[in-house]
Amino acid sequence: MNRLLLLTFALIAAGAVACGGGGSNTPTPTYTLPAGVNGSLPRHLTSVVPAQASTVSNADLHIGETNPTSGICATFDFTPGDGMGPSPTALVQLLVNQEDVTDSANWVITLSQPPTGGTICYAAPQPFDPGLQLITLNYSEVTDRRFTYSWSFTVTG
Repeated sequence: MNRLLLLTFALIAAGAVACGGGGSNTPTPTYTLPAGVNGSLPRHLTSVVPAQASTVSNADLHIGETNPTSGICATFDFTPGDGMGPSPTALVQLLVNQEDVTDSANWVITLSQPPTGGTICYAAPQPFDPGLQLITLNYSEVTDRRFTYSWSFTVTG
């Protein structure tokens, strides 16, 4: 039932955003792929860790680590489509259980200019309570085409 609820919420949210859902009369194109719908990732996103529907321990998530290069991570290819521009990290927001942790996350970026890819990782300062954890990425291309991807995993007790 949780997947159905998540799918329903994501579809309602996607409809609101795609229809303009706010101050602008011009609809903003949005691509939303709710967790568990299929194995595809939206453009630019090449992998996420932990994997969708996986079970992990707090030790696997590198709790309390500063400048993490593992834990909760998402890897991007900044170049497809219209691209994410010369400052792609500014176009990405990372939420853990609906809390924006973007400023606490660490980026590892390719050395090319502009960068062609990178990985954002987050290690929570405190252990997660056992149970389901929801991760959401919001990001956009330089043309303001917006993308949202959510996935979940379970932390063991």
